[in-house]
Formats: sequence, structure tokens, C-alpha cells
Amino acid sequence: MSSRWGTKKPLYALRNSVYSNQWLVCFEFQGLLPSFLVQFFSHPNTNRYSQCLPQTVTTTTTTTTTRTTSTTSQTSSTTSVSTSSSPTTSATPGSQRFWFSFGDSYTATGFDIGGTKPNSANVFGNPAYPGNTACGTVTNWIDEMVVRYNESPIYAYNFAISGATIDNSIVPAFSTSIKSVTEQVGQFISNLGSKPSYAPWTSSTAIFSFFIGINDIGMTFCNSYTQGDRTDTLLTAYFNQVQKLYDAGGRNFLFVNVPPVDRSPLMISQSSASTEKNIIISYNTKLASKIQAFKSAHSDVTTYLYDSWSKLTQILNSPQTYGLQDATSQGSGSNVAWCNVYHVSPAVHHLFAQDIQALLAGSGF
Repeated sequence: MSSRWGTKKPLYALRNSVYSNQWLVCFEFQGLLPSFLVQFFSHPNTNRYSQCLPQTVTTTTTTTTTRTTSTTSQTSSTTSVSTSSSPTTSATPGSQRFWFSFGDSYTATGFDIGGTKPNSANVFGNPAYPGNTACGTVTNWIDEMVVRYNESPIYAYNFAISGATIDNSIVPAFSTSIKSVTEQVGQFISNLGSKPSYAPWTSSTAIFSFFIGINDIGMTFCNSYTQGDRTDTLLTAYFNQVQKLYDAGGRNFLFVNVPPVDRSPLMISQSSASTEKNIIISYNTKLASKIQAFKSAHSDVTTYLYDSWSKLTQILNSPQTYGLQDATSQGSGSNVAWCNVYHVSPAVHHLFAQDIQALLAGSGF
């Protein structure tokens, strides 16, 4: 099986992976980037990619990864970091399933709903597998779940967009061209809500996943919002979208909470890292409560909560256990935890995918 790790990126490629000068103003203001890098990244050719970053808080380990009505901890210690090189499904043939995903750069692969639709040759439709992820043309967790760890053939409609927040009217992304989760769900409703012939999904054959919140926390810091108030408002907006998908027929939902990006190479040495940590934990705790409330209101749904915070914490606390050299190295190597200053590597995405496979075991997805 061939490797999809890609090659080491030169500095100009890193520059092109940062979103825009507006994000950099935030970073520079907080002392997050040396001045020479600010000048470098401010080149007019910069485009979308990274996330605007935040600050941290108290260590409270809330391990509440839930599956349906039970609460379990996902603690895979697998050290393998192999990836799939095929864009076709690998599961034992079964009924066709559909995966509709929403989120930011931790999920995005560059899918365009106006392009080629998912098909047997490329189950993501477009672009060519594995797509354009935060680490380059290498796999992320959704790539692996749909192609490597699927239980049935799956067509994936990945609406996630790098830089996205939950709702631009609450915490705006740096550009109006970046669709928030609210707009991503709107795209789904407009194009797939009617269950068109090219995507004849049903309540039992479709799963809806959300991995969002990193940028909301980051942009909140950058814009000096009141974080506590914003978290509650954001999660209300978040679950308004979940409700819309329920109303459209969705009954299977996977939620991924916010990982400890306060420990990323960009943030770990910042004095604000502990504040960000506490805010992430608060957000995750409230997210778990929202999921429970949603389940209580809808007895016919199946929900899954993957605790990426606890998993990445375990990985960074004991990187060698997972085949990684340390907790802070970044690059294109298969033994690093980060592919750049703010995004986990394909190796970590692989470990996430292994856990999510176990979480969804027996679901048919």
C-alpha cells in the first residue's frame, strides 16, 4: 500500500497555508508570530488554510465520549500510522450509505458541491482523493473513516471548509467567502435535503458529523468577545443546525469535540495557553450537555460523541506510546504529532479514525 504522506513543504508552501493578513494581525497582536514571519506570511499570495488562535485554562479531564445512550472512554493505543491510497470503499459490500460532514480545516478536503458528485470511482466526488486537507494532499480522519474503516460502501459529501466557524453572524470567519456551519447545513438542505436521485439517502442510511469550535474559540480571542456568553450563543446556533438536519430526516449524528490546540506548537509557549485550555474544556462540557438534551428531546436519534480532547491529551502526554517522537515536532514525517503549527498530523488523524471506527462499530457506517 503506497504512502500518502507527501513531501516536506518549503517555507513558501507554509506561507500559502495561512489564511490572510487579518488573521496575522491577530497573531502578531498577541505575540504569536515573530515579526519576520508576519512579514513573510503577509505576502499578497497568501490564501486560506490555518486557524486564528486562542488561549487556555485549568486541567479538568472530562472524558465523556458517548455512543447512543452509553458513556465510554476511547483510549486506543495503536501505533500504526498507515493510510489508505484508494478512493474507493473497502468494506464488505452492503447497502449504500451516505456521510454528510460539516466543520473546519480539521475535516475539510476541498469538496465543491457544484463539482463531480461522489461515485464508485471517488467516493468523495471531488477533488481527487485524499483531497486538500490542512496538511496537504494527505489523509485526515474523514478520509480514513470513509475509505479505510467503513463497514459499508459510503458516499461522502464533505461540506467542511477551512477557517469555518459555527455561525458568521456570531463569530465571523476572516472572509465572507468562508461558509460557516450554518451555511454549510444550508448548502446541504438546498442540494441534498430532497434526497435527489444521485444521493437517495434515508434516515437509516445517512450519518451527519460535526467537528467544529476551534476557530470560534480562536476568533473570540482575536476579537475580545466575552467567551462565556459566546459559547452558550454558539452552541445554541450549533444545535439549531442539528435540528434542521433532524427535520430533514437525519437520525444518526456524530459529534467531535474540540481537541487541546492550546498544546499546539503555536500556542504551547504562550501565556494565554492556559486560558484557552479552560475555555476549550468548558465548550466541550457544554457540548456534551447539548447532545444529551438533543437525545432527550428526540428518542429516535442515535448520537455519538468522540472525545478528541482526551485522545490528543493522551497522545501528547505519551507520544512514544503512539509511535511519535515527541509532543511538539511538526512537519511531514510519519512520526510527528503536528503537520504545521496548529494542525495535527495524518498520524494523529489516523489514531482519531481508529477510535471513531470503534465508536461506530456495528452501525453500518
